[in-house]
Amino acid sequence: MMTKRMAATALLLGSLTLVGPVRADDDPLSLAGTVTFGSDYVYRGISQTDNDPTVQGSLEVGYALSEKFSPYVSLWGSNVDFKTGGSENASLELDATLGARGTFVLTEKLGLEYDASVIYYLYPKSKASRDFNFVEFGAWAGLATPWLTPGVGYRYSPDFFASTGDASYLYGTLTIPVPLGLEKYEVSLNGRFGRQWIQDNSKFGARDYNEWSAGVTLSYVPWDLSLTAAWQDTNLSKSECFGGTKLCQSRGVVTLTKSF
Repeated sequence: MMTKRMAATALLLGSLTLVGPVRADDDPLSLAGTVTFGSDYVYRGISQTDNDPTVQGSLEVGYALSEKFSPYVSLWGSNVDFKTGGSENASLELDATLGARGTFVLTEKLGLEYDASVIYYLYPKSKASRDFNFVEFGAWAGLATPWLTPGVGYRYSPDFFASTGDASYLYGTLTIPVPLGLEKYEVSLNGRFGRQWIQDNSKFGARDYNEWSAGVTLSYVPWDLSLTAAWQDTNLSKSECFGGTKLCQSRGVVTLTKSF
């Protein structure tokens, strides 16, 4: 089976996880974290928890050298449930990320945002005969306006999950803020469409595929609390999904995230 991210998020682009830095205005060093409870952990359209609930957490340390360049390191974790023949192969995923993000102000109401990173996906104490761990490189860039933020991203792994060879993921994102006129609440509409390519499809368990998601996020600003409801799907049929599983089916996912 497969695994996460950002994000994203995200929706995660995955479910979306909001991270708010905790630092003084004159201190470039930041510390941020999240705790998330979700009805499922879906990574690029495929359930990682066998359609069961998930508990996730993250911790990030960043340093704002400038508005245009802020390097960061982070650790993200989640429960997973990978099985083969009824036996559990992995129950935990840890993602270590080294990256940088920033914003280039183009006009008063237009900015170019980016986030480039390398992610190491680790499955501690995995009982599988194949190595689940893998490294992935990639970047995302988007145009930020008061009305919407369209973006495009690309991820590449030289040896993808379960030693399945080269893998590429190309995706587009869209975030649309919904003006409520309420000081303490924020609402946004979120969407993503992606294409996943894998060198060794037979070893992976599914062909190259498309995946997409659409959802809404409601945030209560004073508590840094966000509730996301999203619909996720792929173009994989049940017979094309890891030998006839329901891991690739369409589903609604609800997540509650507390940022600190």
